[in-house]
Amino acid sequence: METKRMGEIYGKISNTVIEMIPDKWNEIYLYGEVLEDSSEVYFYFNSLTRNNIIYGHDIPEIYSFDENMYENLLMELNDVVEELYKEYKENNENVWTNFTFRLNNNGKFNIKFNYDDILKSPFSSGERQIIWEYEVLQIPPTNEKHKKIIDRYLDNK
Repeated sequence: METKRMGEIYGKISNTVIEMIPDKWNEIYLYGEVLEDSSEVYFYFNSLTRNNIIYGHDIPEIYSFDENMYENLLMELNDVVEELYKEYKENNENVWTNFTFRLNNNGKFNIKFNYDDILKSPFSSGERQIIWEYEVLQIPPTNEKHKKIIDRYLDNK
């Protein structure tokens, strides 16, 4: 069940990630994952000035963005993702383990929750990111190691 508070948290996710991007963009793709003892968040965005997709963690290097400010905003974003998880857990029987949040530059967003037990996944966190990049962003494998991960994923799909 969606709650009013969840809507507010979606807004906080949007505002925080937008604050982290020092460029004009047309779409943001965010991955959030929360388990009982850990959480993870990363994002990509389509840059309108660079005409390509940028990995959020590359922002400090590409844009000479203050690294401490970026890290603080990333921790804030992670906290908001954990807040969404807690709100969801309090109001729903089935709790997601990860989600993909897509936001376009006119403010519309789409969120897709995944309920798979990540702890039972045959893929590591890094491998899941490669798979997510392949599935969501259509980023093809960039080397032989990544190709093997995608092949193994497709074989198990």
